[in-house]
Amino acid sequence: MTKEILDYEYLSIIVDKFEVSSQFCPNYEAHQKYALPDTPVFSSYSQLELTGRFLDPDDRRELVIEVSLSGREPNLEKFESTLKDYEVKDETGRSKYKKSTHGTFPTYSPPSIIGTVEKVRGEKRWKAFAWVPPALLSDMLIMLTNHSPMYVSICEIKKNRNRLITSISVNTNPEM
Repeated sequence: MTKEILDYEYLSIIVDKFEVSSQFCPNYEAHQKYALPDTPVFSSYSQLELTGRFLDPDDRRELVIEVSLSGREPNLEKFESTLKDYEVKDETGRSKYKKSTHGTFPTYSPPSIIGTVEKVRGEKRWKAFAWVPPALLSDMLIMLTNHSPMYVSICEIKKNRNRLITSISVNTNPEM
Protein backbone atom coordinates (compact mmCIF):
# COMPACT_ATOMS: atom_id res chain seq x y z
CA MET A 1 0.00 0.00 0.00
CA THR A 2 1.51 3.33 -1.06
CA LYS A 3 0.86 6.55 0.78
CA GLU A 4 -0.95 9.17 -1.22
CA ILE A 5 1.13 12.31 -1.77
CA LEU A 6 -0.88 15.46 -1.16
CA ASP A 7 0.06 18.85 -2.56
CA TYR A 8 -0.40 21.60 0.08
CA GLU A 9 -0.66 25.27 -0.82
CA TYR A 10 -1.22 28.27 1.43
CA LEU A 11 -3.51 30.95 0.05
CA SER A 12 -3.30 34.52 1.26
CA ILE A 13 -6.17 36.85 0.35
CA ILE A 14 -6.85 40.52 1.03
CA VAL A 15 -10.55 41.21 1.65
CA ASP A 16 -12.02 43.95 -0.55
CA LYS A 17 -15.63 43.65 0.60
CA PHE A 18 -17.96 41.40 2.56
CA GLU A 19 -21.66 40.72 2.83
CA VAL A 20 -23.53 38.90 5.57
CA SER A 21 -26.99 37.42 5.95
CA SER A 22 -28.69 35.70 8.89
CA GLN A 23 -31.96 33.86 9.17
CA PHE A 24 -34.09 32.42 11.95
CA CYS A 25 -37.32 30.54 11.23
CA PRO A 26 -39.42 27.50 12.10
CA ASN A 27 -37.75 24.33 10.85
CA TYR A 28 -39.73 22.99 7.89
CA GLU A 29 -38.71 19.44 8.85
CA ALA A 30 -40.67 19.78 12.12
CA HIS A 31 -43.86 20.15 10.06
CA GLN A 32 -43.33 16.97 8.04
CA LYS A 33 -45.72 14.06 8.55
CA TYR A 34 -43.01 11.68 9.78
CA ALA A 35 -40.83 14.10 11.78
CA LEU A 36 -38.84 12.45 14.54
CA PRO A 37 -39.33 13.59 18.17
CA ASP A 38 -35.77 15.00 18.36
CA THR A 39 -36.23 17.17 15.24
CA PRO A 40 -35.35 20.81 16.08
CA VAL A 41 -38.39 23.10 16.00
CA PHE A 42 -36.43 26.15 14.84
CA SER A 43 -33.67 26.66 12.31
CA SER A 44 -31.07 29.40 12.06
CA TYR A 45 -27.98 30.14 10.04
CA SER A 46 -25.66 32.90 8.98
CA GLN A 47 -23.71 33.26 5.77
CA LEU A 48 -20.62 35.42 5.30
CA GLU A 49 -19.51 36.23 1.74
CA LEU A 50 -15.98 37.61 1.38
CA THR A 51 -14.63 38.97 -1.91
CA GLY A 52 -10.95 39.62 -2.25
CA ARG A 53 -7.75 39.23 -4.26
CA PHE A 54 -5.02 36.65 -3.92
CA LEU A 55 -1.71 37.87 -2.50
CA ASP A 56 -0.24 34.34 -2.63
CA PRO A 57 0.47 32.03 -4.38
CA ASP A 58 2.20 33.96 -7.17
CA ASP A 59 0.40 32.14 -10.00
CA ARG A 60 -2.96 33.45 -8.67
CA ARG A 61 -1.76 36.92 -7.55
CA GLU A 62 -4.40 39.64 -8.09
CA LEU A 63 -7.05 37.14 -9.26
CA VAL A 64 -10.44 37.54 -7.57
CA ILE A 65 -11.75 34.96 -5.10
CA GLU A 66 -15.17 34.77 -3.47
CA VAL A 67 -15.19 32.93 -0.14
CA SER A 68 -18.55 31.74 1.25
CA LEU A 69 -18.61 30.77 4.91
CA SER A 70 -21.74 29.08 6.24
CA GLY A 71 -22.43 29.24 9.96
CA ARG A 72 -24.65 26.19 9.81
CA GLU A 73 -23.48 22.64 9.37
CA PRO A 74 -26.02 20.09 8.14
CA ASN A 75 -25.51 18.19 11.41
CA LEU A 76 -24.61 20.84 13.99
CA GLU A 77 -23.56 18.08 16.40
CA LYS A 78 -20.55 17.37 14.14
CA PHE A 79 -18.90 20.56 15.39
CA GLU A 80 -19.09 19.05 18.89
CA SER A 81 -17.94 15.56 17.85
CA THR A 82 -15.04 13.72 19.42
CA LEU A 83 -12.53 11.25 18.02
CA LYS A 84 -14.68 8.36 19.29
CA ASP A 85 -17.39 9.44 16.81
CA TYR A 86 -14.97 8.56 13.98
CA GLU A 87 -13.88 5.13 15.17
CA VAL A 88 -13.31 2.73 12.25
CA LYS A 89 -15.45 -0.43 12.36
CA ASP A 90 -15.02 -3.72 10.53
CA GLU A 91 -17.75 -5.40 8.46
CA THR A 92 -19.29 -6.92 11.62
CA GLY A 93 -19.46 -3.54 13.37
CA ARG A 94 -16.59 -4.12 15.79
CA SER A 95 -13.90 -1.50 16.36
CA LYS A 96 -10.69 -1.89 14.37
CA TYR A 97 -7.36 -1.63 16.18
CA LYS A 98 -3.78 -0.95 15.13
CA LYS A 99 -0.66 -2.21 16.86
CA SER A 100 2.40 -0.16 17.66
CA THR A 101 5.40 -0.54 19.92
CA HIS A 102 3.41 1.30 22.62
CA GLY A 103 0.41 -1.06 22.53
CA THR A 104 -2.85 -1.55 20.67
CA PHE A 105 -4.97 1.48 19.82
CA PRO A 106 -8.35 2.02 18.15
CA THR A 107 -8.28 3.18 14.52
CA TYR A 108 -9.96 6.51 13.77
CA SER A 109 -10.90 8.27 10.55
CA PRO A 110 -11.77 11.90 11.41
CA PRO A 111 -12.62 14.40 8.66
CA SER A 112 -9.63 16.21 7.22
CA ILE A 113 -11.40 18.93 5.21
CA ILE A 114 -13.89 21.71 5.93
CA GLY A 115 -14.55 23.01 2.43
CA THR A 116 -13.55 23.31 -1.21
CA VAL A 117 -11.81 25.73 -3.58
CA GLU A 118 -12.47 25.78 -7.31
CA LYS A 119 -11.67 27.89 -10.34
CA VAL A 120 -14.67 29.39 -12.10
CA ARG A 121 -14.57 27.90 -15.57
CA GLY A 122 -13.79 30.38 -18.35
CA GLU A 123 -13.09 33.25 -15.93
CA LYS A 124 -10.10 34.59 -14.01
CA ARG A 125 -11.94 34.06 -10.75
CA TRP A 126 -12.00 31.49 -7.95
CA LYS A 127 -14.64 30.39 -5.42
CA ALA A 128 -14.25 28.79 -2.02
CA PHE A 129 -16.83 27.38 0.38
CA ALA A 130 -16.49 26.19 3.97
CA TRP A 131 -18.69 25.21 6.91
CA VAL A 132 -17.71 26.86 10.20
CA PRO A 133 -19.30 26.89 13.66
CA PRO A 134 -21.74 29.80 14.12
CA ALA A 135 -19.66 31.28 16.98
CA LEU A 136 -16.57 31.43 14.74
CA LEU A 137 -18.57 33.12 11.99
CA SER A 138 -19.68 35.76 14.53
CA ASP A 139 -16.06 36.31 15.63
CA MET A 140 -14.98 36.74 12.00
CA LEU A 141 -17.73 39.29 11.39
CA ILE A 142 -16.72 41.30 14.46
CA MET A 143 -13.13 41.38 13.20
CA LEU A 144 -14.21 42.47 9.72
CA THR A 145 -16.29 45.37 11.02
CA ASN A 146 -13.61 46.66 13.41
CA HIS A 147 -10.41 46.49 11.40
CA SER A 148 -9.21 47.28 7.92
CA PRO A 149 -7.57 45.84 5.92
CA MET A 150 -8.46 42.21 6.68
CA TYR A 151 -6.91 39.05 5.27
CA VAL A 152 -8.05 35.47 4.80
CA SER A 153 -5.64 32.55 5.04
CA ILE A 154 -6.58 29.17 3.59
CA CYS A 155 -4.64 25.92 3.69
CA GLU A 156 -5.52 24.07 0.51
CA ILE A 157 -4.78 20.44 -0.37
CA LYS A 158 -4.81 19.37 -3.98
CA LYS A 159 -6.06 15.78 -4.11
CA ASN A 160 -6.44 14.45 -7.65
CA ARG A 161 -8.30 17.27 -9.42
CA ASN A 162 -9.98 18.55 -6.26
CA ARG A 163 -8.83 21.45 -4.10
CA LEU A 164 -9.88 20.96 -0.49
CA ILE A 165 -9.73 23.35 2.48
CA THR A 166 -8.12 22.03 5.66
CA SER A 167 -8.12 25.36 7.54
CA ILE A 168 -9.38 28.89 7.10
CA SER A 169 -8.82 32.02 9.18
CA VAL A 170 -9.55 35.73 9.08
CA ASN A 171 -6.59 37.85 10.19
CA THR A 172 -5.44 41.41 10.66
CA ASN A 173 -1.99 40.42 9.38
CA PRO A 174 -1.34 38.76 5.98
CA GLU A 175 1.57 36.77 7.44
CA MET A 176 -0.59 34.84 9.92
